[in-house]
Amino acid sequence: MITKDRKAEIARENGAKSKGPTSEAGKEKCARNAITHGERAQALKLIIPPHSACLANEDRQAFYKLYDNLIAKYRPADETEQGVVKEIVDFQWKSMRNKQMESAIFNRELMRQGTRTPGSIPELRDLEISIAAQEALTGNKTIAELRKDTQLCLRIIAQLQRRLKELQKTWPAAAPVPPAPERNDIDEQTDPNSENTAQTFDINGPVTPNVVNLYREIFHKNEFELVGHEPTETATEPRPSESRPKAA
Repeated sequence: MITKDRKAEIARENGAKSKGPTSEAGKEKCARNAITHGERAQALKLIIPPHSACLANEDRQAFYKLYDNLIAKYRPADETEQGVVKEIVDFQWKSMRNKQMESAIFNRELMRQGTRTPGSIPELRDLEISIAAQEALTGNKTIAELRKDTQLCLRIIAQLQRRLKELQKTWPAAAPVPPAPERNDIDEQTDPNSENTAQTFDINGPVTPNVVNLYREIFHKNEFELVGHEPTETATEPRPSESRPKAA
């Protein structure tokens, strides 16, 4: 039977063999484990270092889930594009928080008006409480500032999306580099009369090895076809000064 001390020693030995995650994505996910589960996770929310967008009383796992989803959506190819995606996540998270705070203000006023609104028809009571809450919050500066900040966040997100699109269009880091064309391919591309099939040339006279070599030197091609044609004899009219020979 293995003793408790021996189990602890084996655990330490196995732990020493583990080097943990090696990729940046793995390291970042492991860094979140400390605030994932248990009572300790709830206590750590108040003492963990400040975050660029997620506040101490907010669910960081929800923030990281949003981050992972947008990374999968935009698929940044390098650190520059990843930085733009992080900014999009920050402003989208802030926009979501503004909407939640506006809802919380409205819910608080609903509960307050529920104790002040006199009794009426039961079917209309909830609607009357909502109307009273809306009237009480008309001109509320906090709600106005939240809505203004939300619109600003949405405009910045649109600008960042356009910037990310321009980065991916101008510097497509993930695009494969095409192989350099061979010399024969360059000749065929630059010659507008070239085709993938062998060219055919009509010549007057017989096709001899010397003629074949001559055409090969001129056109720098090994694949072509020469079609020889025997020259045809045509009768020519004699000049006026010339006399036709008489037939014997």
